[in-house]
Amino acid sequence: MAQISAEEAAEQHAARLEVARLRVRQSHSSTSNVLRSPQREHNRIQMAERRQQRKAYQPFNRLAFRYNPGEDYSLSWHVLIGTMTVVCPYCKALKFCGETKGMCCAAGKIKLLNLENHQSH
Repeated sequence: MAQISAEEAAEQHAARLEVARLRVRQSHSSTSNVLRSPQREHNRIQMAERRQQRKAYQPFNRLAFRYNPGEDYSLSWHVLIGTMTVVCPYCKALKFCGETKGMCCAAGKIKLLNLENHQSH
């Protein structure tokens, strides 16, 4: 008799756990749907903004291959290069702020003659 009541108690316990598990799953699914909706809207807006930005820069895509020397590209608000204010620590070349250090001389591995000291033939 004690074994039957223990089995019944175990079955009731398992049933209670299953009901609690289903309740938690339902709670999470409804909560996440409520939270997901604004997140999806935010993502949709961000993607639309990125598409617009890409379209705005499309005329400048691969522009170096269609360069027109008569056009002053620095006047365009799309071209934000800045000034060459950074000095390479290896070769002392002037660089733009966002350029990688040492790209001009392979981090000091390539050494060129100074133009002032070079004698032309």
